[in-house]
Amino acid sequence: MRLRAGLALPKAPVGITGNKIPGRLLLGLIFVGLLAVGTPGLWAGGKKQPKAPEQFSSLRFVVLRASSGKPVRNASVVIHFLSKHGRQDDEALQLKTDSEGRTAIDDIPYGTLRLQVVARGLQTYGEDVEINSAQQEFVIRLNPPAGQVSIY
Repeated sequence: MRLRAGLALPKAPVGITGNKIPGRLLLGLIFVGLLAVGTPGLWAGGKKQPKAPEQFSSLRFVVLRASSGKPVRNASVVIHFLSKHGRQDDEALQLKTDSEGRTAIDDIPYGTLRLQVVARGLQTYGEDVEINSAQQEFVIRLNPPAGQVSIY
């Protein structure tokens, strides 16, 4: 049998037993083999589990003096992202409080953060917090420095 372009069709493949394998069967076997190798998701009913969209939060901070309740101006609020295993990323975000002791940041992904607040003349604050809602506010009260004890 010849095609119009003058090319001859290949002979039917021969199986292990020497019998000819019908063309449709051969194509079916090739198709199944490609599915098995290339698309494992199709074996689970053809549906892949949709990935949940990443959620983000807006964070608000108010930094106050614990003794008087007055706002702490120019305090540094440092945000470190933590991995699932509690390891701290190398990079961090730093915010500064205004004259009312307030600062804010948007678009922080849900998860665990390590907060540090540093202000001149006050104790450093640190805490790991879970971000799990669209808006969260943190009121942080900084204590005066503790008295130092020396054995000399």
